Amino acid sequence: MLILDDIQDPRLEDLCPVVTIGNFDSVHLGHQKVINQTIALAKAQRTQSLVMTFAPHTRKLLNSEHAPPLINTSSQKLELIDKLGVDFLLMVGFTDDFSHTTPEEFVRSFLVEKLRIKAVCLSSKFRYGYQGRGNIHLLKRMGKVHQFEVVEVEAVYIDNRPVDSTRIRELIREGKVEEASLLMGREYMADGRVTRGVRRGESMGYPTANIQPENELLPGFGIYITRCLLKGNLLPSVTSLGVRPTFGENIPTLETHILNFSQQIYGEPIRLYFIKKLRDEMKFPHPDSLREQICRDVQAATEYFKKNKPQP
Repeated sequence: MLILDDIQDPRLEDLCPVVTIGNFDSVHLGHQKVINQTIALAKAQRTQSLVMTFAPHTRKLLNSEHAPPLINTSSQKLELIDKLGVDFLLMVGFTDDFSHTTPEEFVRSFLVEKLRIKAVCLSSKFRYGYQGRGNIHLLKRMGKVHQFEVVEVEAVYIDNRPVDSTRIRELIREGKVEEASLLMGREYMADGRVTRGVRRGESMGYPTANIQPENELLPGFGIYITRCLLKGNLLPSVTSLGVRPTFGENIPTLETHILNFSQQIYGEPIRLYFIKKLRDEMKFPHPDSLREQICRDVQAATEYFKKNKPQP
């Protein structure tokens, strides 16, 4: 996938692609359906597929005080889209000036004059242009005038509800990572870097890697079975997210105990895949009680990985 950040880039000249447009936070099953259909139509029309997305997320600019935390980092989103097999990704800078572009101007200036699209694939709920006034019906009318095809892609439904980023975000916040994974088609992941902690886990016989997360959104407090991608290796792990109430602390900490692992990894980049929640965070009357519970958590994770190899 070739990533471009300027719609004036000469590599877009004479491309005449099939395009899809959106923020694509989480690149969930609905997003994947739209992007896959874009790729398939591009191949059928013997042209290139192009995903147009925005930085920052449109809601970060339009409603910054109430903008939700993003599910993916920017690099994660690009990685996930790339895996689908897209030819081009155009990262458009979403500015205040750009946000005032009318729907009609967006179609004429960007899609027709600059990209000269052959077709566009979008969900039925897609909104664009100033104040979200543009919709799929306006796009179809303009497609007839400017001679490009508009393909309306139906939403993906799970449990009689459409898959969307808001629903996924709520599930992750509640710690329901298994349900969120069903909607995304993969496990929820968080990237970060290993930092030095107070080494409580080591003193209790279960050393942990403290992680400074890059993701804005993290699961609800609790203990999780996870997979850990470290130095190119995928390793089984148990992850704690919370404030360590047994020790009277109040600063949220993300730390993971990698099973049967003892290497020095301070400063290393790390990725966690959240598989399932074992339990809520708890306050124990004594560190020995906590140690016993950690032992049970590790045993539960060990049993899980005996039946499920650590593959994302």
